[in-house]
Amino acid sequence: MTPVRVLLLSAFALGLSPCRAQLASASGQEHVILAGGPDARITWVVYSPAYLTRGADDGKLYLQSIESLALNYRVQLIWADSGNQSIATINKRPAGSIKTFGYFGHPNPHAFVLDYGIEILAIFKTWIHERDLAKIQREIFGPEPLCNSWDCHTGQSMSLAWRQSLGTRLIGAEGRNYADVSQKAPLPSTDGPSIR
Repeated sequence: MTPVRVLLLSAFALGLSPCRAQLASASGQEHVILAGGPDARITWVVYSPAYLTRGADDGKLYLQSIESLALNYRVQLIWADSGNQSIATINKRPAGSIKTFGYFGHPNPHAFVLDYGIEILAIFKTWIHERDLAKIQREIFGPEPLCNSWDCHTGQSMSLAWRQSLGTRLIGAEGRNYADVSQKAPLPSTDGPSIR
């Protein structure tokens, strides 16, 4: 079975630092995805309404840019329109296939926020809440998968809820993460400890 690396990308992933999360996931070099090995297939689950809205506001074709990146890096790109659709997409992976999982998004201790500030500044309407984690099928993960959230504050609650619901660890920052918008750092850094 081909191991799978799944990256869930919200509007924040492209908005703050264009394409860094996508490039990091495609390169095969960063530790967040090495667990699947060099032959692992990469799957991006991308919340498309946020990129459509932001693209219209910015006058840019973000969807086409993401499609081009996916094609260049031979990544399976799956668009999602909601938290539930994102979960359904993740659940379609074969049993035992997910070796790594990463979330690139915006901060919330209790949820993966998919659309932070897209329609209304500092407000979100679409998420995967920690209560929704039970909808993710445990059996899709391989043994000891490497799961990371590059989201602020995930370690305050979401990491524990992930472990209780899915039986695996989710590494998440207890404090804030900082993205280097100069593109020098491939992944965000944190100002506090990471929780497993």
